[in-house]
Amino acid sequence: MNILLVDLGSNAMRASTYSSTPKGFRKVHDLRFPIRLGDDVFKNGTIGKSLIEELTQSFKELFLLCVNNNVPYVMAMATSALREAKNSQQIITHIEKITGIKINLISGITEAKLVYQSVKKKITTPKNSKNFTLLIDMGGGSCEMVLCNKEKIFAAQSFALGTVRLLEQKNLFQMEKIVQNHKKKMITFLAPYLKKDNKITMAIGTGGNFRVLRKLRKKILKKRESAQSTKKELEKIYQQLIQKDYLERIKDFDLKPDRSDVIVPATYVIKCIMQWFNINKIMLSDQGLKEGMLESLHQELIWIQRRLH
Repeated sequence: MNILLVDLGSNAMRASTYSSTPKGFRKVHDLRFPIRLGDDVFKNGTIGKSLIEELTQSFKELFLLCVNNNVPYVMAMATSALREAKNSQQIITHIEKITGIKINLISGITEAKLVYQSVKKKITTPKNSKNFTLLIDMGGGSCEMVLCNKEKIFAAQSFALGTVRLLEQKNLFQMEKIVQNHKKKMITFLAPYLKKDNKITMAIGTGGNFRVLRKLRKKILKKRESAQSTKKELEKIYQQLIQKDYLERIKDFDLKPDRSDVIVPATYVIKCIMQWFNINKIMLSDQGLKEGMLESLHQELIWIQRRLH
């Protein structure tokens, strides 16, 4: 079976096709569309005509990809921006009518749980330990946090600290102030679990910003390739980022235009969370919502096969 998975975020849309194998799924195509829905939604509450046309054209491309490559199954999920847009249902109906692809709006909690599925195999915190793993998914419209261990999720919450949303602030000082205002909310969220000797010993970051931080760690700090970064390293990266303007970050750090601006608030939020919860190291995962969708689908197929046999 061939499938197409679509992650429609606030900063961009990512899509991949996969073919099933005896051991799971193999990625065939990987696409990214720099459609920043959050630009309209977080300013005006709706998505404007220009972005709707751009989004529609992108889904037409995905439809043709499915037709030309015999992909009968499509799962498309949209997060913060489309979820908050006042005209989201009209857009969903419009795109389904033209392409046959149905976009599903998911809550922040559902998003967090799918992210957990994407990295569950990398979590090493054992079942009976007093310690926890903290997952941080840094998106354009929201930041999802999941407190978990290898066996289960203890708590999950979505915070309105997305990078595109934070770019709406007038200057760096205002952006940092908004983030600091969330400190109490995040501490209150996790406080019931971090009592006595309980603590967070492992953190995993997911989403495009963490993939870029892996690249910046090597580019800026001249470190060898690694899937981990320290709080101190992120502070150094942040200081280098804010010393350059948008175009300089594109040129000097080889960043994509739609990543050069959002990486600044992303890095700041991540380093603040690490500071607030005394986390020294974080895994910079290349997984995200789309991979969580794939893992969830894989588990569902395994369950169906077992029932059939």
